[in-house]
Amino acid sequence: MIDTQAVVRSLPLVAGVLGKRYGISVEIGGSRACTDGKTIQLPALPPDGDPTLLGLVRGYIDNESAHIRHTDFSAIAAGKVTPLGKHVWNIIEDWRVEDALARIYPGCRTNFDWLIGHHFGGQAPDPKGSLLRLVPDYILYTVRAWDVPALAEVHDRLGAAIRQDRPALADGIDAILAETRIGCDSSHSAILYAARIVALIGKEARESSAPEPNKG
Repeated sequence: MIDTQAVVRSLPLVAGVLGKRYGISVEIGGSRACTDGKTIQLPALPPDGDPTLLGLVRGYIDNESAHIRHTDFSAIAAGKVTPLGKHVWNIIEDWRVEDALARIYPGCRTNFDWLIGHHFGGQAPDPKGSLLRLVPDYILYTVRAWDVPALAEVHDRLGAAIRQDRPALADGIDAILAETRIGCDSSHSAILYAARIVALIGKEARESSAPEPNKG
């Protein structure tokens, strides 16, 4: 049986090595994983013996350690980023820092891919949902399918739903994300790519709500 407490006791050391920073603390509880660069907050973990325990711990600690090592926390704090912009940035930044850490520690790639599959490989978003929900989900599944191709089917369904009414929007998002995959090399550039996507969404929203010209 896996001893949850023993695993948890090892996490600050693991995070320090991966994040290349000493003195990191790890706290458990709540519903999400996050970090401010000094403390890693992990969600409540399953009980001893749960087969997903190690996968969750490894994936979460690697992801948050990747942020500690590679995210410029001052960049997002200093920028005037909208809630949607921060959401898109976080999708891009998660992918960027995971890729950067996996280049240093290739074993982390396995942990990241398992966590991605665990969280996003189950029940897929409803492609009949509102455009406001479809677009962020489409961005998420586009980025995550770069490393976990099994998610491409969900990505394709979401893209087809958006293209029924907003083909230009889907094509524009695809083009920006293709640039992101090649050129995103910092937290600041992730913010800029996210801002371009948000601007495109805003433009499409304004055009769709504009009154039809009077042809009479």
